[in-house]
Amino acid sequence: MLSFTARGDRSRIGKAGFRAGNWTCLAVLLGCVWGAQNAVAQCTERSFSAAEQQVINAYIGYYGRAPDYAGFAYWSQVLTDEGGSLGSIIEDFGNSAEFESRFGSLSNTELVNNLFQQVFGRDADPLGLEFYTNELSSGARTLQNITLDILGGAQNDDKVIADNRAAVAGHYVILSSEAKTNIDSDTLFSLLGAVGSDTNSATSACSTVSGFYSDAGETSVASTLSKLSIDTTPTPRVDQSGNDLPSDYAPLGASRTLERKAELFLAGLPRLNESDSLSLLKYLPAGAGQDASTAHMPGASLDESWKQSAYNAVAPGDIDGDGFEEMVFLWWNAGTGAVTLTVMDDESENFTYSAPSVLIAGTPDYLQVITGDLDGDGTDNVIVAIIDDSSGRVNLNVLSGSKSAGFALSSNSVEFSASQSSSDLSIEMAAGQLDRDAGLELAVVTSETVGGGQNGSPGGGQSRYWIYDDLNAGFELKHNDRISAFIDTATIDGVTGTLAVGDVDGDNLDEIVIAALADHFPTTCEPVTTLQLVLDDMVNGNATVASSQYSNRLNNCESSGNNGWTSYVWADVLDIDGDGYQEFHVNGVVFDDLFNTSSLTPMEMDGETIQIPTSNVFKGPGNNQRVRTTRENTVLTAGDVTADGYDDIIVYMPATVPLRQVSNGAVTFWENGYAVTVWGFDPASGEWGQKYYEELDGQHLSEDEFGPPQLAAVNVDNDSTLLKYSEGTHEIVFTEPLVLAALAAPPCWGDGVQVTDVCQTSWGKGSTVGASSSVSHEVTARQHSSVSGDVSLPIIGDVGVEVSRSVGVSLGVEASLGYQTSKTITYTTGAMEDTVVATVIPYDQYTYKILSHPVYPQLVGTDLVISLPRAPRTIQIERQFFNSAVSGEGVQVGSNVFGHTIGDVSTYPSRSDMQSIVGFLGSSIGPVDVGASNGSTSVEISESLTAGLTTSVSVSYEREVKTDLGKSMVGFSVGSSTTASLGFSVGSDVVFAGTVGDMPPETFSLDRAYSYGLFAYQLTDSTSGQTFQVINYWVE
Repeated sequence: MLSFTARGDRSRIGKAGFRAGNWTCLAVLLGCVWGAQNAVAQCTERSFSAAEQQVINAYIGYYGRAPDYAGFAYWSQVLTDEGGSLGSIIEDFGNSAEFESRFGSLSNTELVNNLFQQVFGRDADPLGLEFYTNELSSGARTLQNITLDILGGAQNDDKVIADNRAAVAGHYVILSSEAKTNIDSDTLFSLLGAVGSDTNSATSACSTVSGFYSDAGETSVASTLSKLSIDTTPTPRVDQSGNDLPSDYAPLGASRTLERKAELFLAGLPRLNESDSLSLLKYLPAGAGQDASTAHMPGASLDESWKQSAYNAVAPGDIDGDGFEEMVFLWWNAGTGAVTLTVMDDESENFTYSAPSVLIAGTPDYLQVITGDLDGDGTDNVIVAIIDDSSGRVNLNVLSGSKSAGFALSSNSVEFSASQSSSDLSIEMAAGQLDRDAGLELAVVTSETVGGGQNGSPGGGQSRYWIYDDLNAGFELKHNDRISAFIDTATIDGVTGTLAVGDVDGDNLDEIVIAALADHFPTTCEPVTTLQLVLDDMVNGNATVASSQYSNRLNNCESSGNNGWTSYVWADVLDIDGDGYQEFHVNGVVFDDLFNTSSLTPMEMDGETIQIPTSNVFKGPGNNQRVRTTRENTVLTAGDVTADGYDDIIVYMPATVPLRQVSNGAVTFWENGYAVTVWGFDPASGEWGQKYYEELDGQHLSEDEFGPPQLAAVNVDNDSTLLKYSEGTHEIVFTEPLVLAALAAPPCWGDGVQVTDVCQTSWGKGSTVGASSSVSHEVTARQHSSVSGDVSLPIIGDVGVEVSRSVGVSLGVEASLGYQTSKTITYTTGAMEDTVVATVIPYDQYTYKILSHPVYPQLVGTDLVISLPRAPRTIQIERQFFNSAVSGEGVQVGSNVFGHTIGDVSTYPSRSDMQSIVGFLGSSIGPVDVGASNGSTSVEISESLTAGLTTSVSVSYEREVKTDLGKSMVGFSVGSSTTASLGFSVGSDVVFAGTVGDMPPETFSLDRAYSYGLFAYQLTDSTSGQTFQVINYWVE
């Protein structure tokens, strides 16, 4: 229950020495508080100190409401510091814009009567009303002094009413202080006004207060924004160009693997001293004296016809939606004469195989398979291509079915036909995020070769590319053209081609990288000349971004008399240097990404091209001969198989290669052998070269008993962070108002002696001659991510930083959908008003479920929230209105910022006050004399004085705003951020300016004349942690 100090029923003689009605008008002993005689409402067990109780009573008496939590804390401390004497602070306490706004128009009689209404809920007795009105009118007492008299004279029913109102106010103070949220002043005023002498009225009011705070955590920010007329109605999501985003858009797609660490899958390539044709290598490269960990595939379960087929293909993909990748096997079964498919599960499922699915009968000339989530459901589809040269057709089909139920051909199919008879056909496919909806798009390159050339090479050929929309968009053909480019002075045509898909320009959408042998098939010792094209995403119309021609001259080509030839080209997209932007390679030559360069140029180190030596790529079977370097016997793929954050290029060719050895940091090539070699950058030394090799038991070709050689980088275990989008979790949330600046009303007399309609303060871009055109101030919002959930981890910060950094790379920080910079102009106050300039930032938030984490398995099952900001909404609001609207831990721009009374120059800071406030933290200018005219004077602090004046919202504040510990933004809980996603800075040409009206000659008097100056500084709010600028005045 509330604790009161009982004073008893005292009869004391007042200044006039009379009794007024049922109470004695007394000369109040300062510091007296009400005593409780009758039963009053009991809303809380909390006890208040004498100082705190006096502040509560003073708010009720003078303002007719319960104190706001910030004002309660401030004045309670001041009163304690002053020794508990309410009279020592009552004059300052009573000077406020709120009082002027609520009661400034009342007459003295109405003011006195209103005090009785606020404390006791009744009109004053006639004698008491007359007495205090005369005291007020004559200047013998201030209204604040009269309030003290009335507070100290309560007895009988008046005292019960006063005590009930104090009980309700105390209950409100406790809840608002805990929640850091205020109910607006008008509501508080009405709430206390309804409390009478009966206990039920007080109990009902306390229940109303409790009800407000029972769900305030979900509604406080929404309530604030509503009061500030910030429209929170969801609007369409748009991209950087203002185009509507699709309804199923999610920033990381339906699923995403962050910092993907892959295992190396080998098929048809038995390792040295091993007989298994299938193996999975992990943890490459192994430490000194250690072999790489090898997971042997359960080969007995795989149909033996796979090993005997010259027509087979493999592809990794998440076929069952668990975040881990399976391996899809496609082959022609010579025994049944049918194209067959099976799926080998991931490591957690012990690499078990699904039952074989028979897709179609017949003998193909070639097979191809890839995976990709073409329907955006978070599970990869299987896409197969079956080539029949005799009919001149290639059938592409997106299979229906599942791993458990089996697969079959579906109606989602495309048929490609040869342009002339007797062509040899080939097809390459890749899936990628070419637009902003959930489903991936499909890019295809078809090639046909005809005739015979030198040394048995093809005589000629042509290649085309085809781009299809996702399944949800009808699998529609969007673009189709010949692989060709005009370079320098000639048109270069591709004779056989391939492709890869990835985000090579850092815009969070994939581009299509196409590579083709240029003009003809190279033979003997001719350079292998390739054409490279990069096609933009579908949002940008698949336009050609860049093109180039590159000749890869062969090393160790013995003579022009050998009969070798090359009939294929290899390409992959990969992040070879670990910078978060994807490069690509063509035939082992690495081309830089298009974020760091604008042209298709090979990467270099110390003047040398970054590439795999040609002797490790272009050397087919045969002694010292480059023979039949084709896709059937040479394989290149890419992925981070060394788990060091740098993607690697993995290559097998059917010839011996130098095998790298490292001893005491020195690299030597000690012998030649058949091997799979891994190439890339060493993160420790930064050097390019062979990082690992896996020696094989000999040469292996497509006609081997083990089947054609296959390589794949596949993620089968939990060594990467795996995310899956939680459908239907997109929310639009709004930050609480983030204060940028508080602008004081200029010091102007408000009683008619001064021109006041020009008394204004401005903040923003300067208009003075010579001011630069740079940004006056900027609000920057960046995408951020956060981990939420009740997870106990030893180093939660490290987990958050790791996941957040990975997401930042995935989104492409410099080109995300997030808002980047808002350029704003000057904000000017209305005449004679304090204002607050604040910004509210809407965020689109998307929730992903964490399926796997390599370090902390406790995170599995928790959510990762991705927040993409929209354009901030910056507003200027009258200070008191802003304070009354702000809920939660938002900034209150109260008496701790401005202690003046608008219209009373004498209440503004003095020169010494200004100097103690500003110190080395701000700037000041002045004084300027107020003139005797009908004009005005102005002061301003311009760019030369504000150099370096910057501020930002810190990481700690960002954590406080977005936390899942009870905080919500429009009802949506979010995790604690790991990076600052909001910044605020002031540009070099910002101007703080103030204009003060002069005194017309007919009202000018020396006793009202003054000088004034302007000062600006930064202030960090102790409650919210927000830092903002304060523009204030000093007078003398």
